[in-house]
Amino acid sequence: EQGPTASATSGVSGETINVTRTTATNAGTHTSTASISSVSGGRANKNNYTLTGNTKQFTINKKAIQKTASNYSGNYDGSSHTITLVVNEPKSGCTIYYSTSAELTSSNYSSSGSTSKPSRTSAGTTTVYWYIHTTNANYSDISGSNTITIVDNIPPTVTLDSNGGNIPLLNPEGKEGYYCNICNNTFGVEHYHCPVHSSYFSTSPGQCGISSGTCPGIIGGTGQVVDYYSANCFNSQCNNHADYRVSWYCNVCGRSIVVYYCAEHLNTYRTYSYCGAEMEINCTETLENTSTKMEKDAIKVKLLANDEGGSGLKTLQYAWSTSNTVEPTNWIGFTNGETIVNTNIVAGETYYLWTNVIDNAGNRAINVKISNPFSVGIVSAEDIVGKESYFYGKSVTNYSCEYNDAVYSWSILYADDNNIYLIADNNIPNDYCPPGKNGSSINGYDTILSDVCKDYSGSSDITDNAIRNLNKEYFVTKGFTSEYDNMKAVAYLLDTNAWSVFKGDKAEYAIGGPTIEILLNSRNKIYGTNYRYYARDKRGYTTSSDVEIKPDDRLLAYGGGIFIASPSFNYSNNSKIIFLVNDDGEIVERSVTDSGGIRPVVCLKSDVQLIQQSDGTLRIK
Repeated sequence: EQGPTASATSGVSGETINVTRTTATNAGTHTSTASISSVSGGRANKNNYTLTGNTKQFTINKKAIQKTASNYSGNYDGSSHTITLVVNEPKSGCTIYYSTSAELTSSNYSSSGSTSKPSRTSAGTTTVYWYIHTTNANYSDISGSNTITIVDNIPPTVTLDSNGGNIPLLNPEGKEGYYCNICNNTFGVEHYHCPVHSSYFSTSPGQCGISSGTCPGIIGGTGQVVDYYSANCFNSQCNNHADYRVSWYCNVCGRSIVVYYCAEHLNTYRTYSYCGAEMEINCTETLENTSTKMEKDAIKVKLLANDEGGSGLKTLQYAWSTSNTVEPTNWIGFTNGETIVNTNIVAGETYYLWTNVIDNAGNRAINVKISNPFSVGIVSAEDIVGKESYFYGKSVTNYSCEYNDAVYSWSILYADDNNIYLIADNNIPNDYCPPGKNGSSINGYDTILSDVCKDYSGSSDITDNAIRNLNKEYFVTKGFTSEYDNMKAVAYLLDTNAWSVFKGDKAEYAIGGPTIEILLNSRNKIYGTNYRYYARDKRGYTTSSDVEIKPDDRLLAYGGGIFIASPSFNYSNNSKIIFLVNDDGEIVERSVTDSGGIRPVVCLKSDVQLIQQSDGTLRIK
């Protein structure tokens, strides 16, 4: 309580007059009234006295709101931070308004301020203006400001979409023009492909096996291939069977017609029909552009710098170097998110991408200051996958084994995610063919497999899962087994112990020839074809009739053909038949009692890498 004081002294010696005044508690203007409460001493009585001027005005001022306020300052940590502002007195009736854009006063705190408390996460300083308004009449509003300061002590980061790895060269010869991803040839113009007929078209006809830019056509209307089917082609000049059994819709009579389709002659043959309408043979397929413009081989890397929450990016630079220890000085600026290209590369060399990324606080990115190595012209199995049309058939110049004299050179036949398979480029001489597991040899001037068949029981001799997977559909998918002579011959060709004389220190194993699955999968990638194989029963495989090895293919046999390490299903029930690539590039059936040729296949170890040469060949690293 507050109020003015009052006192009086009697004029009579020895008497004291005691005066009291009324008081007040709340802020504001008040009137205090004085009264004589008592008189002490002497003989006087308070009734003997009269007060004059016994009322008096007084004022109690409002008290300022009591608060605790402080700034925040700290290192960037990715979290949000704010000022400290707490109302200590009065305990209730107060509202705090904030602003980071304008100083708050009694006239604008409600319009320019917000009751949401500001915070800061990123580096820098924010000034927070505040105004505390109270509904308590005894307190006055107050205002002020504090700061939030985040110090940037964290460097920016750099992200590369490709951080090191092998860089296979797809144009080591520096060719110009367009590269066809299906037929593996280079043209001066763009190249097109018909997905129905596997025919190629360009503005320079005849470069890819055709002489016209017009698609020769297939059955019109709507239809669906039901099954692959073996039947005679009715063309008198055709030695092949028809390829497709097709259920087709006739646009004339509106009923389904079963037809055969010969891929070689593009002819159709009805087994029955409901009307005599001639079927359309005009192809309406849209040709696919299969060509890619030839470019210089290069390392391409997308650079993305980030300083989220920091002071902001100031310097963005990069440089290429063959050293990962000596920092370069030839920095080049880049735009954030730019793909940088290095075409000044040499096969066999290793390159590193250096970055010089600095934020406004002077912090330099260190997470990718130096990239992992980019090895140019180094090729592993997984680098070939997806680029088969370029690498299949390429020469590998330095593969070495015990029987080096038997093979002139080796080339890439096939690759999966783990291994590269090489095939001899020549049929090995007869006297280099190893004996069977019991010592039986191939006798005679020609290579005849019947002599070694007696050393084998059939499929039971093929126990290694890796080798069984080379004829996967037969052994694994269908689970066939056989004791026929053709399987005994296959067992010899797949006997890794017998063929170990061709297994060098860089190889997992060697076998006596490619299987039908590897052969067709390989050539489909090179030619862009859809050659098909099918394990019919325990006798072996059949293939689509369009299979052939192209005239310029290094796998083409000259003199004696090439035995394929897969049994062949034979309609005459001859149990001695395996496959062979003949001199014309056809896949034919050949008895184990007939002569043929041998081209060993080696599976390189999974860690083997190849180095590309400027002439397009490769060597083992």
